[in-house]
Amino acid sequence: MHIAYSTLEMEFSAKPDTPGTYSLRIELRAPGAESAELISDGTACTVRLDPTTFSARTYTHDLSDGVFAARLAQEALVRARALAEADPGYMLCVRVAVAANAPELNDVRWEMLADPRHNYELLARGRNSSLARYCPPRYGTGPPEPLASRLRSVALVANPATRSACRRSTLPVKSPFSTPAWTRRASAP
Repeated sequence: MHIAYSTLEMEFSAKPDTPGTYSLRIELRAPGAESAELISDGTACTVRLDPTTFSARTYTHDLSDGVFAARLAQEALVRARALAEADPGYMLCVRVAVAANAPELNDVRWEMLADPRHNYELLARGRNSSLARYCPPRYGTGPPEPLASRLRSVALVANPATRSACRRSTLPVKSPFSTPAWTRRASAP
């Protein structure tokens, strides 16, 4: 089954005159659409989090209430969710970007961002939603630099819709420091 995404893209940039307040650019892309619709090019939002908060519930509420306090942000999330729920093959994808002038937001636990209208269901772990945090490239868009040494690790990530869709298989590893043959082939020069 092919999955199409209703994508809500939010980019946060700092407002230098007001600490803790950010300009929020919001774009919405419907499943199958060739281009995104610009919802806002500068809605103000507040992200003020107490770094000593150890309650996941409080952190989630504070973060989500700040991000989605603006009417345009609320409406964009409602529209994106409605598009995702229009067909069983659609999912909601929320993409978060932080501008270079707001480095303090890189420490925010964005995986705790939730939908206030759906009982603060986490967008990263929702039954029909995902959240992606992406960063702009730091060194330009030229060709990648060659690795100084061989590849040291390979990460595999899966998010099956149901546990039954995930087939358990093991990789033959002789010790914590050995590497399976397929990783040696993948990292060969």
